[in-house]
Amino acid sequence: MNLQKSFASFAVLFLGLFFAACQQKKPTLSALFTPLSARANYENTLKKTEGFDKNKLVEWDSIGNLAFSKNVEIPTPYRQTGFFLKGRAEVLAFEIPLKLGEQIDIQLTSDTADMQLFMDFFQKKEGRWHPIMKSKEGQTAFHFVVPKSETFLLRIQPQFHKDANYELKILKNPTYAFPVKGRKYEDVWSFWGDDRDAGKRKHEGIDVFAKRGEPLIAVTNGFVAEVGDKGLGGKQIYLRDAENNNAIYYAHLHKHLVVQGQEVEVGDTIGLVGNTGNASGTHPHLHFGIYLPGGQGAVDPLPFVKKHRNRFLNNIAIIKPDILNQGITYNDANFRSKPNGKNSLIKKLTNGSPVELLGTSGIWYHVRTLDGEVGFLHVSYVQQLKATQLS
Repeated sequence: MNLQKSFASFAVLFLGLFFAACQQKKPTLSALFTPLSARANYENTLKKTEGFDKNKLVEWDSIGNLAFSKNVEIPTPYRQTGFFLKGRAEVLAFEIPLKLGEQIDIQLTSDTADMQLFMDFFQKKEGRWHPIMKSKEGQTAFHFVVPKSETFLLRIQPQFHKDANYELKILKNPTYAFPVKGRKYEDVWSFWGDDRDAGKRKHEGIDVFAKRGEPLIAVTNGFVAEVGDKGLGGKQIYLRDAENNNAIYYAHLHKHLVVQGQEVEVGDTIGLVGNTGNASGTHPHLHFGIYLPGGQGAVDPLPFVKKHRNRFLNNIAIIKPDILNQGITYNDANFRSKPNGKNSLIKKLTNGSPVELLGTSGIWYHVRTLDGEVGFLHVSYVQQLKATQLS
């Protein structure tokens, strides 16, 4: 294989994809962003820059649109590092499945002073991606509370004029504190949707097993809407979330330690673990549920309280800054849609296939192939080349 010609073909194909993106019936960047956005301000600056090649701006705009069709799915938490090249249009695009009750913090940094990195977050409505969060001038992070369980799109695009190493971190956190003091996810033994009464009904909550008398805490600020001892739940408490108006349900208590109408703050002890109600024949545990306002009913409470470690493996895969961020594959390279080895295989790339190295995450390279597809390759499948080796 003539690698120099292959990478030249790569560049031609990629430019073709840029301009094809312009022709597709997708939202253009100009339509998506108001004049007040950091991205629009940057575009306007480029248009007014004397001697700037306006075709470059069209190219930059076009590759931004590729984010809507050429992207990868990533888990959270997630970390990726890489290198952006001066004068080259580039885009990173990630589909991120998230659940109601989760919160994410997105952090994007570079090692270059005054480097502008434009981050924008999209939600799909009626089959099209619509922006719900846009970068502001100098912004390197934003916080997002998930309004409903679905997949979102994060797009990152650097300015033209500077080289920079970048680091992307997506940290995931729960909306609420864990309801049993000193306990955690591993103490949940029964989950949302499990069968109850021989399959006649489904479990509308989670069960956190603990010792009798262990303290139950308010998972958020609010007030006690109801205190009772009745039915399947036995001794129970309903809290009302002061911010979101969710009803938060604690059941099978050994003892109440609050009264109706009492205001509480996150971390306050409100009761003790027990096994009252229909749990009288079981080990002590808390049945914990969440009900959305306006009659929307119960939702899975686990994403609201599950704490994530937000730790990352060191990057074994390394990207070295060169002219094209080039690499080639070893034989039978598994090209995957996600950075994992489970049910994510797109196809196999033959020995010597050129790839553009977009970033690295632990043992995975985030790459673009010669035909414009984006995905992941295990570090063992890729050899990075210096530009001088292609001449």
